[in-house]
Amino acid sequence: MQRVTHLKAEERRIFDVCFGEPEDSTPDHIIDVDITAMHVGDARYTNSAGSMPLRQAMSEQLRTDNGVDCEVSEIVVANGANQIIF
Repeated sequence: MQRVTHLKAEERRIFDVCFGEPEDSTPDHIIDVDITAMHVGDARYTNSAGSMPLRQAMSEQLRTDNGVDCEVSEIVVANGANQIIF
């Protein structure tokens, strides 16, 4: 992060993918699901490609809403750009 700040100060053209902060607060329905998951012990790291139920739901939604036939094995979910790019 210090290196990025230094390069910006030098007015160098860089793409900062160090971190991003959400612009909005987390919606209540997501907070509720997270709390429930913690209470039932479902708050551990997932497979590096993302949880299977989420990937299955995404595959189905892509098929239903967008007409895109995408296999679950072709879907990867990550928590940020660095995890996907690097």
